[in-house]
Amino acid sequence: MKQYEHPEESISAYIDGELPEEETRNLFRHLGTCGECRGTLSSLLRLRSSLLAAEREERSSVVRRLSLSYPAAAAAAVLIVAATMAVASLTGGSAASPPVRTAYTAAQPLPAVYVIEPHTPESYRTQ
Repeated sequence: MKQYEHPEESISAYIDGELPEEETRNLFRHLGTCGECRGTLSSLLRLRSSLLAAEREERSSVVRRLSLSYPAAAAAAVLIVAATMAVASLTGGSAASPPVRTAYTAAQPLPAVYVIEPHTPESYRTQ
């Protein structure tokens, strides 16, 4: 690295933790002689610290907002359960809707299947 070059890309890579060891040594040799690059590194490290602090603050404020909404969510869940139980008692014990009947169609006719159970009449058991 020549004395007059300012390694902005190396400084950025160092801050991101992506600068290889040999290049890190070269960067620090340069920083020992270049006040401008030391200032750049210092400014970028302060900026990074500020951004990380803001990110931590944002995360903690989200957690605070969520923790304040838990009582409201619990109250809503209790109301939903109570409403379901009320509907069930008014409809004869079941709030479930009747089963949906579905018709299946196929391009080819499906083979017939005989289901023989113990209560199937004998007349149906012959093929």
